[in-house]
Amino acid sequence: MKIFVYGKTNDDKGSQLEALTAAILKSMGYSVVRNEVKSGGNELDVVATKRGAIGGDVNLICECKSRNDLISMNDWLKFIGKLHLEQRKNQMTHGLMIALNGANGNVLGSYKDIKSDNYITLITDEDLLAHINAIHQMIPEKQVPKMIGQYSRKDVVDTNIIYYENCFYWHVCFPNGEYTILKDDLSNVVDDNLDSFKGLIESQTEARLYIDIKEEQEAIQRRSFIRSLVLSYTLDEVHTLDEITEWINGVRDGFTVSDAEVKEGLDAIPYLNIAEDGKVSVIDENDIDFIEFYRFILHDTVSTKVMATSFYKNHINETLLARIQILQKNIQIPEGNVDECLFLLKHSPTALSYSIHEYRDLTRYRSKDKALFPNIEKAHSEWYLDNVMRGFITDYNNGALSEYYLDTEKIASIEIHTNLKIFKDGLTPKEIHHFKAECLGHLGEEYNNQAVLMVKIPE
Repeated sequence: MKIFVYGKTNDDKGSQLEALTAAILKSMGYSVVRNEVKSGGNELDVVATKRGAIGGDVNLICECKSRNDLISMNDWLKFIGKLHLEQRKNQMTHGLMIALNGANGNVLGSYKDIKSDNYITLITDEDLLAHINAIHQMIPEKQVPKMIGQYSRKDVVDTNIIYYENCFYWHVCFPNGEYTILKDDLSNVVDDNLDSFKGLIESQTEARLYIDIKEEQEAIQRRSFIRSLVLSYTLDEVHTLDEITEWINGVRDGFTVSDAEVKEGLDAIPYLNIAEDGKVSVIDENDIDFIEFYRFILHDTVSTKVMATSFYKNHINETLLARIQILQKNIQIPEGNVDECLFLLKHSPTALSYSIHEYRDLTRYRSKDKALFPNIEKAHSEWYLDNVMRGFITDYNNGALSEYYLDTEKIASIEIHTNLKIFKDGLTPKEIHHFKAECLGHLGEEYNNQAVLMVKIPE
């Protein structure tokens, strides 16, 4: 990670680094003066003074190098000369050189030789971050990719910090020269600095294409939602492009699409075919790998309208369950549990998604077709079925699915019975029984008849 200090001009860039240096020194208890000219014409970027415990004030003279190349021995020796002159006036004078883009090998070697004398300090961008955190606590770098992942599937290849006008920003790099800029709290930059930053970044780094990740996410979600609506309208019936567009435009108030957007959505769905007469239908079922089909659907923004289609439910059947068993290293599902398992898979996208991807926490304890030890085969079956059930409960508690469960599936309530038996050495086992009944219902018209989850009050 690098620290970038930007300015409108080279002089402004230097002034920005001086301001950052002054802020750091003030946080350390120094009184600071910038751009002081000493006798003999010595120009000092920053001069700082701090009251010493014994023997008078401690003086610090600072040289701030913000240019893009490495500082050379000529720069280094000039600063040592300035420091020597100031030390003749006050032996309690120390030197600080900040080289934003680092120093060449000769300078680093020289600094290593004299560093132990403790009268001069060299700080490069790598060292600067610790000092920045002392005056402005930045969000940990490792959190940046996690935040980006909420809005974009792009890989983060690098993160840097930008300082400008007493503010800090994140510069996040993606592959192929794409990048974004975020405020220090990872919110969007919406002020006038954005255009300036874009120009400075693109002129001084390999970054070339600015991406507004939150705007991009909205576009991705829109395309994903359109694909989901197209599927929901065409899985059970054949329709023309015009009919699909007209239907989508009537689904939600304020949500309108064009024929071009619908056509783009169709082209992105490998399971639909557009005939010469313009009618859209599902491809031959024999050409569909239904494990991949459900992966495609659940990876996208899945509309509850898709889950309500006969096509979606009918192909969650014993044939698919047999494929799932093989995928999970031939996990065994007792015959008495098959129907209940299929019911949960049909009504829970979380349970289905869990099932159609290899669950490594389970399969790593299995060989190709069985558990590593025969006595844990039943435990694996119970483990799988428990996860499927938990997936359904999770979805039933998901407010985004409340209307689907209540109005489409007519599952108005569920009951959860938990029997917990705790064994403690030397004591009688402790049994805890818990019962919870959950139900869905519509609020009043003043709340737009919204479907919400409620807990039944015991009688």
